[in-house]
Amino acid sequence: MSQPINLVYIDRTIGSVALVPDVRELTASRSADGIVLHFPAVCRFDGDPSHEPQRYLCDLCLTATFDGIEVGHGSNFEFLWGYGQHDRSIRVELTARSLVMIERQRNGGAAMFRLELVGKTGVVDINHEPRVLSMPNKVSGVQSIEIDRDRWIGLLRSTGWGNSVVTEIAIPHSAEPPWDGVLKSLQSARDALDMGGQLGWKACVTECRHVLEQWEKIAPLNIDPQAKPRDLARAQRLDAVRQSLYRYACDSVHSSRDLTSRSEAVMVLGTVAGLLGVYLGG
Repeated sequence: MSQPINLVYIDRTIGSVALVPDVRELTASRSADGIVLHFPAVCRFDGDPSHEPQRYLCDLCLTATFDGIEVGHGSNFEFLWGYGQHDRSIRVELTARSLVMIERQRNGGAAMFRLELVGKTGVVDINHEPRVLSMPNKVSGVQSIEIDRDRWIGLLRSTGWGNSVVTEIAIPHSAEPPWDGVLKSLQSARDALDMGGQLGWKACVTECRHVLEQWEKIAPLNIDPQAKPRDLARAQRLDAVRQSLYRYACDSVHSSRDLTSRSEAVMVLGTVAGLLGVYLGG
């Protein structure tokens, strides 16, 4: 564990703040777009209460980074004052995009966060009425925590994210001809998914079918029906999936029996984007 962050007023240390003194006390909850990590914070005010002004701490803001990239922010604007120990927590929301990046960089290992804390501290003169606050001093410091793999997975599962596949399927921003038309259709599929509803989900699958049709014109399928599966090159295995996915998309678009669901649209879009990423990126 990193050293606590000292609270300094003028030229004197009047206390300290420790973030996540015990990683076992770290908890998580679900949010609309990810999870919320509840970072425990222990504030200790030093001094002699018999003749010294009481201490205060307020306006705490926390920035969490992972592998040099900011992944979340949190704050606690409670006004803490007095002496002794005060236990609080700071909520930091990690969006789905942040979780994707963390899982990619974590690569099956521990989750290591760098926590940058800023706030204000000073003293309170309680011998006057109303009480007098000193001008605040800025508090700042950095602590690092390591959450081992099992504990991190447990936090994800406790929020329901453990039952989701957190991964990244990137859609390029631009592409050179002749792939620019393919990319345009892929982006249209993504936009249709965002639109939602039956029309949006069906439009997403339709645009994915257009992606596969344009891809076929640029790079025709190369499938040997006589070859054994273990003898196929990677490009041929990709083509086999591409062919099956095209048939699935066609049947889904023209089906009069089943309505297109969001899960189906996500599956088709994710598979098409993943296939294209492997094909173009190697």
